[in-house]
Amino acid sequence: MSANLSIKKSNIQQVKRQLNNTLNGQRRINKNSLLMKMDNSKFNKNGKLKNGVHKEYFKDGSVSCEGDFKDGERTGEWKYYLANGKLKAVGNYKDGKMTGAWKWYRENGKLMQTGSFNNEIKTGLWTRYREDGNLMDETEFINGKKGKAKTY
Repeated sequence: MSANLSIKKSNIQQVKRQLNNTLNGQRRINKNSLLMKMDNSKFNKNGKLKNGVHKEYFKDGSVSCEGDFKDGERTGEWKYYLANGKLKAVGNYKDGKMTGAWKWYRENGKLMQTGSFNNEIKTGLWTRYREDGNLMDETEFINGKKGKAKTY
């Protein structure tokens, strides 16, 4: 009976996490109780497709991300920020999908990872860096599948 109880608790916790992560078409990202709502809707408050410059904010009012929309889809360069105001990630979208080179950064401002997408599929050389900035590993992706990898 205690095994069933732990399974039920586990299921309840999973459902609670899912509910906390989804709210009115928005994805909620938690990190140390700092909340950022990512608006994944294609429509503005008036029910029209989003177009032009778009910014989202942390609860404290600082910018969490910024970029452009065209016909309800993310397009061009988008920047994502950490709660401390430093750059978290930068990359491009085309027709709402991640494309081209992307870079991710650590809270200390050092590069964490670089890689490229083709229509949101990992492609080419992906490189990860340690917290001290030194090279950690490189992995080749072909159509989203891992190929050769090298660890340093």
